[in-house]
Amino acid sequence: MQDCNTEVGDSISQLPEEILCSIVSLLTLREAARTSVLSRRWRFLWRSLLKLNFDITNMTGDTILQQHDKGRFVTWINQVLKHHAGEKIVSCRVVYPLGGEYGQDIDQWVQFVAAKDVEELHIKLTTCHLLHQDYTLYEFPYWFFAQGGRRSSLKYFPQLESLFLGFARVEGDMIPKQLPTFTKLKELVLMVVKPSPTSVLEITSSLVKASPFLRKLQLHLPYKSYRGREKISLEKSKSESESFQHEQLEEVEIFNFHGAEDEVKLAIYLLRNMVVLQKMKIIRKAQLYEGDGKWMESSLPTAIEREQVHKRLAQEVPYNTQLIIL
Repeated sequence: MQDCNTEVGDSISQLPEEILCSIVSLLTLREAARTSVLSRRWRFLWRSLLKLNFDITNMTGDTILQQHDKGRFVTWINQVLKHHAGEKIVSCRVVYPLGGEYGQDIDQWVQFVAAKDVEELHIKLTTCHLLHQDYTLYEFPYWFFAQGGRRSSLKYFPQLESLFLGFARVEGDMIPKQLPTFTKLKELVLMVVKPSPTSVLEITSSLVKASPFLRKLQLHLPYKSYRGREKISLEKSKSESESFQHEQLEEVEIFNFHGAEDEVKLAIYLLRNMVVLQKMKIIRKAQLYEGDGKWMESSLPTAIEREQVHKRLAQEVPYNTQLIIL
């Protein structure tokens, strides 16, 4: 029996390094680091991980979020990246409530993975309860990904196939006035937490016009708790006045719909200008983004009856479009 175990152990260690790295990549960072004690061959494999997942569970093995652990969390990531020896990082995920006070550290993380040609970068620096508090926002260093080092937020990403944009509040200069054509963008998710001087209609219109092959659009409107704190402009926007038709968009989902005039304008704009639209789904409840592509439905009550939504939009629905109200 002892000889058999020795043989199996030796066989695993003799596997090509690519296979061993694939095995290690299936583990959490904590588990991957522990493999370094198995043998000399395994000692440094975890330093070449292609997928890096930084969250509280991977650091402590516990799902409980402790605010005083911020310093430990930042130090942990710094140490892992310091020892990372691989030439490539496929994906990097950072999920922890960190504000702008840690901007220098976060900048270094982003710069590090950008230099290693990261393909998927997921950063979530807030939790649901922090959305309703004032805290220092972190400014994402998008210029690390810009071609030729040019500082522009979206202008130099023509290869995007799917895009998630989440804003606590949208300022006018966050979306460039002249966007390039995103020839490969098929799916767009836009989330705005607070009402902003720049309306969701203006942002949506700009992005949709720049995405001629977009197939699905998902919009998450500002949270009800912020409404009334800030005046929302209801003047006729430039987007509403312009003649525009999108010939590829087939599906639209609008979450957190309260029936406010600006929301109705947005829905009507899409119904009138998306000429091949097959389905518009109006969801009255909000969804809270948990990270990693996962959403949680809000437990807050809806602000408008289903019949009221139908009454406001029914006359604008084209014959070839299905309107679903939830």
